[in-house]
Amino acid sequence: MDNKANSSEKAVKKEKMHISVLITIIVAVIVVAAAFGYAVWRNSDAVFENSVAVTVGDTEIYGPEFSYYYYNAVNYFLETYSASGLLDYLGIDTSVSLATQECSFDSEITWAEYFAESAISNIEQTYVLYLESQKAGFEVNQEEIDETISSYRTAFEENASENNMSVDDYISLAYGDGVTWDRFVTYAEKALAASQYQESITDGISVSDDEITT
Repeated sequence: MDNKANSSEKAVKKEKMHISVLITIIVAVIVVAAAFGYAVWRNSDAVFENSVAVTVGDTEIYGPEFSYYYYNAVNYFLETYSASGLLDYLGIDTSVSLATQECSFDSEITWAEYFAESAISNIEQTYVLYLESQKAGFEVNQEEIDETISSYRTAFEENASENNMSVDDYISLAYGDGVTWDRFVTYAEKALAASQYQESITDGISVSDDEITT
């Protein structure tokens, strides 16, 4: 392998190391204990709206946004394991509070705690990438984001209509009280921007076959 290949390999390793540090170190994540007992923690609208569930750097994540990530984690899990036929095997009863059911992966926590941890992990990754993209002056593909948001709106309107509900009521039912359409858009746009930034980093460290074999 010649100097060009060695240089490329070093650049890849350096960028991968940068990403690893970015994800695990650059932003300190402080988890408030109340976030782990979502079903218990949510005891009033006022507390829910104004409680800080997670802090990422200087950014505070309040109840409704945590709820958005929490139910995203729940819904993604249920859809994935239902499709694979493993949901019944895991013993989750969707008609009973997740806060009262022991997690099949860890008997020391409930399913509510498991999904809260998943939500926090997703919040970490999203905000680390989003905040770094802001610092880097990354330009998002706004047209792509707008198209995705529009597809969400269409789906929500259809589902709300089928259930004789307003869009905001449907979204609150799906993602928790306090999550309105406007808030959903704010949360989703940040997540989509973070995803685009992550893709740009991945594309930036790709190595061609010629560079590997040369």
